[in-house]
Amino acid sequence: LCDLNWVRLVHLRIALAQFFDHPATHHHLDELAEVEVAYAPGFRSTALLLVGWLAAQLNWENPDGSGESLTFEKKENEKPGKVSVNLAKTGGEPVSCVLVRSATAQFRVAHQSGADLIEASFGRKNGRTMQQFLPAGKGDPVSLVKEELMRGGAHRVYLRAFEKVRAFF
Repeated sequence: LCDLNWVRLVHLRIALAQFFDHPATHHHLDELAEVEVAYAPGFRSTALLLVGWLAAQLNWENPDGSGESLTFEKKENEKPGKVSVNLAKTGGEPVSCVLVRSATAQFRVAHQSGADLIEASFGRKNGRTMQQFLPAGKGDPVSLVKEELMRGGAHRVYLRAFEKVRAFF
């Protein structure tokens, strides 16, 4: 079995990844500059795993920081620079909101407390916005174990994500 906090993130990760499915949105990946993650008390490790997943998938390196503020370097991207990450302890779901910003756009995934849907929204600065709802999944331990057993297999992505934020646990 895998870390259940990792399994808890499946639907949030899918919701975030879908923003960048279309080739017309790929350029935003190199332009990302800020990440904000709101998490419930007792779920900091869940929030860190989500940040680690972003860092691993986007080749962010050299994590630095302390407490609730972290930075990563974008070395292999077309537009090198830093990404700032802010974690905020709030109430609600284990991870209630993820906000990812570039200079021109904002990507937001929110899970309202007790809701069975995740709200995913995209907006350009001074431009159009789009919103959709996606399944949130269940977060109770039995449902998480069932989800994990359905997926099975190696967890290379988890290991890469954990490696990026191991120092902050």
